[in-house]
Amino acid sequence: MYRKKKTAVVSTTNDISTNEMHDDKLLHDLNPEQKRAVTCSTNQSTLVLSGAGSGKTRVLTSRIAYLLKHFNVKPYQIFAVTFTNKAALEMRHRISQMLPGVQLNDMWLGTFHGLANRFLRIHHKMAGLASDFLIIDTDDQLSIVKRMIKDEMNANNFYTDKPKAIVNYINKCKDEGKRSTDIISNKENKFKQLIYTKYEKYLREENKVDFAELILLTKELMEKEIDLRIHYTKKFQFVLVDEFQDTSTLQMDWLKLMMDRDDENKIVRNCFMAVGDDDQSIYAFRGAQCINNIDEYLKVLYLERENTEHIIKLEQNYRSTNIVLEAANAVIDHNHSRLGKNLWTDIKNGEKITLFQASDATDEAEHIVKTIHDFNHRHPNIPLSQIAILYRTNAQSREFEQALMNGGIKYRIYGGIKFYQRAEIKSALSYLRLIQNENDNDAFRRIINFPARAIGKATLEKIETGANEKRCSLFSYIRCDPVLSKQKKILEFIKLINECKQRILENDVPMELYEQALYIFEQSGLMESYKKKQEVERLQNLSELCNAMKQFSQLYNTNDLTQYLSTIVLDTTNTQDGKLDTTDEIERIQMMTVHGAKGLEFHYVFIAGLGKFI
Repeated sequence: MYRKKKTAVVSTTNDISTNEMHDDKLLHDLNPEQKRAVTCSTNQSTLVLSGAGSGKTRVLTSRIAYLLKHFNVKPYQIFAVTFTNKAALEMRHRISQMLPGVQLNDMWLGTFHGLANRFLRIHHKMAGLASDFLIIDTDDQLSIVKRMIKDEMNANNFYTDKPKAIVNYINKCKDEGKRSTDIISNKENKFKQLIYTKYEKYLREENKVDFAELILLTKELMEKEIDLRIHYTKKFQFVLVDEFQDTSTLQMDWLKLMMDRDDENKIVRNCFMAVGDDDQSIYAFRGAQCINNIDEYLKVLYLERENTEHIIKLEQNYRSTNIVLEAANAVIDHNHSRLGKNLWTDIKNGEKITLFQASDATDEAEHIVKTIHDFNHRHPNIPLSQIAILYRTNAQSREFEQALMNGGIKYRIYGGIKFYQRAEIKSALSYLRLIQNENDNDAFRRIINFPARAIGKATLEKIETGANEKRCSLFSYIRCDPVLSKQKKILEFIKLINECKQRILENDVPMELYEQALYIFEQSGLMESYKKKQEVERLQNLSELCNAMKQFSQLYNTNDLTQYLSTIVLDTTNTQDGKLDTTDEIERIQMMTVHGAKGLEFHYVFIAGLGKFI
């Protein structure tokens, strides 16, 4: 049933001499605790508590390289989870540099969602999906739920829940491992429950999955199919998880299913390494259960808090001055549920932390702008892009924007409308989605009349009604209906999709991915529509999308449209998403939420709005 590989015998740490370890280039420049984490036994699972700026990514990368080089571990035996796709690509690149010539294609390295996508693509039939299933984002979820609410209103069902609240409810249920059938309906959740039930049915019929569904379906399949679970627990001898503090309950349940237990359930035979920092848990609102998952991890792997072989602490910070660390340690020390560590650094002195108590938000913003001017005057060589203003919520940015504009300081808000959320990009991708999968009704609805084709509201309603009655997709219905298929505008749309599909998917001479996109954008009239309206920025964004597709092809060595559409939904690091804009020639202050600043570094930071009730 599953692809078999010859079992590789894994060596133990004792097979490597001390001299050999000291001479290893992989260990150069690592501090003693980092070396312990990299070279720890292959027979012992561990928890690595890694403080901010302590080099955890380097440790994880070196650990994987060390396993491959010294313990006869094969890439296919490694299952490594990162927080972002960008981190996964960087780790893969670093390992390739450390071990030239080692092929890493068989190694499972990516985010939870990316790895679940890979798993479900392989086992799509067992999961009840077609091989070309589509992953939808939160915007798609919201559109689907809004349409369902409208249908219920037309059916005279009273509702009080907002669409976004219902989407959050559905995602929360899935993150807790609950299907609509698992939840008891009551007065408070009755309408949400009704929409959740319809939503699940709709996604199944449309061959679509949302983010939470990727993990939930993978977990359910591993639970249900015993042989499948045994296959993967034997296959993955080494499981490594980065940013473990941000793991959700559902993700933790999946990890537990990856444990190769003995018949008496007393020993876990594969080796786990979780790397995280309980002091940096900031995603509880997304379902992360830091303390619970750490306690559960220690329990199921039979690890003891006081055993230094079980818990390794990386406490040397390479990023901040001792002044910053002492302040951070003093604040976090009030959290009594933490496992405990004390960051230290060799970087002495540095600027002192200043505290300013403002009378109101306007006073605070004006003080920050004045301080930026003073700092820029004293340190003209430090660019404005190395100065950041952090706040709790995006709503707090308005006062700072006004003050910066009044002060003549350029700024950039990080985390505004993302590239793939722009209307022109959504429309462009909808053309690609419909060509890749004619049953994608959401893509059909977006582009059937865009650019404008003079297809009236009555015709669109007739298509919806007819497709529902025939229980077929919207595109299938217009192609088969004897009346609609002869209407000039409808016929032109059918011809457009068919010709693009034939040119791209069925052509004997394969097209580059970006060439596919250019061809579709030109044939569909998208480019011409924006040119006529002189919408230069939208045209530039379409051009940037083609560039992103070209980069994707080079990075992943593929022109597969299905793989591209799946990856961009999961990967928020493409183009301008998930990173600072380094293409802007104008130096600007960086403004973002505390959550948006995760993983970024700046020379000078303002932490604003430290009010109790903000």
